[in-house]
Amino acid sequence: MSYSSKLRFFLGLASVLAVIAFASDRMRAGEGPAPAVAAPATGAVKGGTELFELRIYTATPGKMEALHKRFREHTLKFFEKHGIRSVAYWTAIDEKHRERLYYIVAYPDQESREKRLVNGIAKDPEFLKVVAESEREGKLTTDIESVLLMPTDYSPKLVTIQPTEKENVMLSKLPAPVLTYLAAEKAKNPEMLAFCFAQNALVHDEGQDRRGIDEIKAWKKAADAKYTYVLEPLSASVTENSVVVRARLTGNFPGSPVELDHTFTLANDKITSLEIR
Repeated sequence: MSYSSKLRFFLGLASVLAVIAFASDRMRAGEGPAPAVAAPATGAVKGGTELFELRIYTATPGKMEALHKRFREHTLKFFEKHGIRSVAYWTAIDEKHRERLYYIVAYPDQESREKRLVNGIAKDPEFLKVVAESEREGKLTTDIESVLLMPTDYSPKLVTIQPTEKENVMLSKLPAPVLTYLAAEKAKNPEMLAFCFAQNALVHDEGQDRRGIDEIKAWKKAADAKYTYVLEPLSASVTENSVVVRARLTGNFPGSPVELDHTFTLANDKITSLEIR
């Protein structure tokens, strides 16, 4: 599977989160089927519209990073294997909901959900083995909430940008921390940076150094507040402990567009330094 599917985050779907307040029928389990609150439709979804499922995972205290690791390294691959389309994955910015993972997947219709989720991934021996291994020291979640969704007749059309074949080849080479950084860039979500940078990591950009997670988050928040821009990866080279991503930045800043090298140094599955020039 290409890692590029992990970059399909946060693409015009923020309005869907309004339904979170209505999610119910909680259960304690892994990524298997949670009881779902059904959308108004009673049969197959009409007019070529997909059936969406919002799922909310509440992490066991101290297990949030392990939950992200399971999704990042395993769950998305099994979703793709069973034909479950990943739409977007979120974490909350506010402290109250920070220990939750929010995500949306899509199916052609309810029958497909039954086949692909309930009788597919939930019964896949390889996936069940992954879940068991990840929970040897205790379950990763305390609750899972699920609600099945259909767009209303006045909902804006949901569009997912598919990567090109060239992008697939390039992104498939990248290690998970770099992919997470690119996802955070695409999502404009500085909170995601905590999952890819080491605690004492260093970022050098525009002649200044930022040391540690808090300074790195502040740097990214300031950049996002000052300019509106899009980062487009163009090429990548990977060695044992470093990655160089050439990217084009296009936005409302002076000199746009500009191509910059992002040089990542990695250790223990985290980014220890990033130099942008």
